[in-house]
Amino acid sequence: MSIKRYKLERIVTLLLQVEVEIANGKTTPQTCKEAEITVQTYHR
Repeated sequence: MSIKRYKLERIVTLLLQVEVEIANGKTTPQTCKEAEITVQTYHR
């Protein structure tokens, strides 16, 4: 399995997307799965 390297802009976009989905009532694991990141990565 290769390691994905994201640019800063992509990281910010993903974090904002996850925050919006959580605010709309989805759980953290659901939103992280849709964004194709792990929960550990999100919390880091």
